[in-house]
Amino acid sequence: MSKELCPAFFTYLPFCPRAIQSSPSEQVSSMDRIPFFRRAFRRSPSEQMSSMDRAALIALFHSTDGANWKRKRNWNTDAGLATWEGVRLNHAGRVVELALPNNNLHGSIPEALGALSELKVLYLHDNKLTGEAGWRAKIDSFRVSPTR
Repeated sequence: MSKELCPAFFTYLPFCPRAIQSSPSEQVSSMDRIPFFRRAFRRSPSEQMSSMDRAALIALFHSTDGANWKRKRNWNTDAGLATWEGVRLNHAGRVVELALPNNNLHGSIPEALGALSELKVLYLHDNKLTGEAGWRAKIDSFRVSPTR
């Protein structure tokens, strides 16, 4: 039995399901049935922007010792951003508010928060944060207390 390159898995297998051997168009159709390919290659611009928001929030989590926050419901999980503690989204699913006051954040404010291009409200006061937020000019309401 010879191995064939199986296009759905991009590897050599001792067999390859007939449904994905037929023709290139049928192969693409078969790949669409695999959730990873739909997510990875067929993402809308709003989904891509939401992924950038998620990455910025995860950077905040890691740079401020998120494991030791007082309140961290759904942070650093696959749950929707709307369910993350202190995060509010607009109708397009973009982060518009981040409110984590008095939450035991300590560390530096990551520059990655600048990627939250729709962020209008940022409340991180009463935490132990360092660093500058040079990108804050676009924010309507900004409250971060100095390190104590």
